[in-house]
Amino acid sequence: MKMYTGFQSHISVELLFCAFIICTLQTAFSQDYDLRPGKKITLRTEAFQSDSDTLDKAMVVTLTKLGDYLIKRPELKIEITGHSDSTGKPEYNMELSLRRANRVKDFLVTKYSIPAGNIFARGSGSNEPIADNSTIEGRAKNRRVEIEPLTSLTYRELTDKNNKATNEEGVLSFLNGAVQTKAPWDIGFGDAFLAEPIYELHKINTRTESRAEVTFNDNSRLQVGENSLVIVYGLEGKEPAIKEKGNIELVKGDLLAKLRALESKQQYVVKTPSAKMSFKTDSKSKLAVDKVDRSTVSVFEGQTEVTAAGQSIEVPENYGTQIYRDSPPEPPRQLPDPPVLFSPEKDFYPWNKDGVTFTWKSNSDAARLEIATDTSFNGIVWSVTTKRSLSKVNLDNGVYYWHMQGVDSVGLEG
Repeated sequence: MKMYTGFQSHISVELLFCAFIICTLQTAFSQDYDLRPGKKITLRTEAFQSDSDTLDKAMVVTLTKLGDYLIKRPELKIEITGHSDSTGKPEYNMELSLRRANRVKDFLVTKYSIPAGNIFARGSGSNEPIADNSTIEGRAKNRRVEIEPLTSLTYRELTDKNNKATNEEGVLSFLNGAVQTKAPWDIGFGDAFLAEPIYELHKINTRTESRAEVTFNDNSRLQVGENSLVIVYGLEGKEPAIKEKGNIELVKGDLLAKLRALESKQQYVVKTPSAKMSFKTDSKSKLAVDKVDRSTVSVFEGQTEVTAAGQSIEVPENYGTQIYRDSPPEPPRQLPDPPVLFSPEKDFYPWNKDGVTFTWKSNSDAARLEIATDTSFNGIVWSVTTKRSLSKVNLDNGVYYWHMQGVDSVGLEG
């Protein structure tokens, strides 16, 4: 086996009888509604009485099923858009299409107590045809009401004009072990998959000996440690909702944040139960939340502003701090030096059934040894924090990378 050392660091009066359809070819009266990114629901105009915004009784049944779908997904935001063909006056078509969209919204809000803020209604008149208005069949297709998903905080479309998913924040770029995710259109957590798109208000949960990495559109990365829960709010920092919540929330566990500086001098904000960390420049930091919601942050590169209990401090590179719930951050303290490595000394180490012995000398309270199959240290196969100066590890034949960190008395890592 080969060992590498080092720090790795949106209706006109003409109506035809036409079926209620769903653009993804799923059956209209099925309960299997799907409003994930790239999906939409289309109601044809027989859902309403002629030249009216009054719902047809048969459609009430269908909208009832839609209400059942939405009430189970309280974080899901949707847009209801009324469309018409080009027959009649444009002003009338625009007004009628908006009334019909609002009628669907009012039904869902009144009958199911769906928050009005979760549903956006608009009228588009004949401005967004999907078929040729010069034919009877084309006009019939254009008279419709569409229901589409929106991003949960910034209300951007999740389904584009070609019925493709859009406006993801990033992807899961690495998975190891039991990792689950939950998006606003999900009822509960489900197994994650590699290259899974990540959207606003996406939750990522790892179990014991499990890890995940998120790569965002700006190439910022989050390496999520075991037994962790992370919520992604998004990178649109100018939006009020994200300004309030921050970009990322670490609820429990730990993560290594490799963040790129946002544009227009925005701050990249990571929140924990006890603090807010604001990153103004490119940075690399380790954040952790323990069982009593105590937070720690170790700044390896760049700097961060830590705010808690109404007080803020600047934590420079190679410094860290700890923050207890409802308490201000403690003064920055210097991170511990890395241990001095003694063995194994060689890049190539003969396989031994008794394992590989790692020895070192540490000047800090404890040391952490991590061994991985990749230089980014996503594929960690061994991790131990100890006050001893040696560790014996059984490894299969292969190529591994290893590094060590000093850990001080409050858990800050060098």
